[in-house]
Amino acid sequence: MLKISFWGDCKIDDVDQISLSTEISDLLQDATLNVVNFEAPVRNQGKPISKTGPTLFQSEETPVWLETHGFNVISLANNHIMDYGVEGYVKTIELFKNSVLLGAGNWEEAYRIKVIEIESVKIGFLSLTHCEFGTLTDQYDLENHTGAAWICHPDIPSVIVKGKREVDYLFVIAHGGIEFFDMPLPEWRDVYKGFVDLGADAVVGSHPHVVQGWEVYKGSPIFYSLGNFCFQKSNPQAVRPGWNDSLSVVFTISQNSASGMYYDVHNIHFDGARLILSHDVELKMHIAELNQILQDDRVYIERVNQHCAELLPKYQSSFSLSGYHFLPSLKYRCLKKLMGVLLRRKKSKPVHIINNLRCESHRWAILRAILFKNQAG
Repeated sequence: MLKISFWGDCKIDDVDQISLSTEISDLLQDATLNVVNFEAPVRNQGKPISKTGPTLFQSEETPVWLETHGFNVISLANNHIMDYGVEGYVKTIELFKNSVLLGAGNWEEAYRIKVIEIESVKIGFLSLTHCEFGTLTDQYDLENHTGAAWICHPDIPSVIVKGKREVDYLFVIAHGGIEFFDMPLPEWRDVYKGFVDLGADAVVGSHPHVVQGWEVYKGSPIFYSLGNFCFQKSNPQAVRPGWNDSLSVVFTISQNSASGMYYDVHNIHFDGARLILSHDVELKMHIAELNQILQDDRVYIERVNQHCAELLPKYQSSFSLSGYHFLPSLKYRCLKKLMGVLLRRKKSKPVHIINNLRCESHRWAILRAILFKNQAG
């Protein structure tokens, strides 16, 4: 039997401050392939790119730490991998010595399905991200020739169809959605189901930084967000609810079984120093509720529309002035930047508008919120 485990977002600043429980180590050792989303480049001498949101980096020791603990398939298609430009990206991939890297590089590398053959079984991986800064969207752009694969590029359907012909099982790793929201947008559900229609055997999502539910579509599981596997915060007070909870999905492929492939889901918790299997009853109940809501169209769509409507003031602020909105933890800094704009000492940054229009998750949420408010009168 062949086992493939998937884990959520990873950004580790100090590997010496993290340990794995025996149960977690056993899961990793028991699997042949262990897949994780490497959410940011390693610390480097590159300059941060012009973008909206934070520019992130993580420890130079993280790649070795991951490989030492059994991770060997690394997804790089996310909205932070190019935060420090090509220099940061190159240094990052150089530090992975024994892993298959997915979803980033030049055009051919980023959009290529990586095939791993084990015990005569061909496993394909395609890693994709929604469109933010650092995403490769134009094959003919000579200036931006390195980046992450765009999940909605017109070529993706043909890539999946062609790739499925060459493998026994195809996994699509999808990075997208609304951050800190435990429900996928309907638009993303349609996109991921479309991947299954094209031939994907499973879709595994990340990016929202919290666990979202999952469902089975035409026999193929779709996990909308695994949450954060390990995403260290320098300020514990800034950790949001659900930030340290995640899922690990272990797929078992049996050549001699009529079922072919089945999966087990494990709840994971990071307590700030140690990663453990979670047996928390409230977390189990919450995840069960998320899955149930996905089966109730009325409750689901009401919850999504209401959340998008609540986000609208934040989006409106980014279309006007500098794009900085008020968060309790950043109140002074945001106010200072806002005053700079009002006094014309600081120019408005078009990157905020670009991101809201170009990124599918933001654009869909904005449109959904406006339509919802319009219908409500």
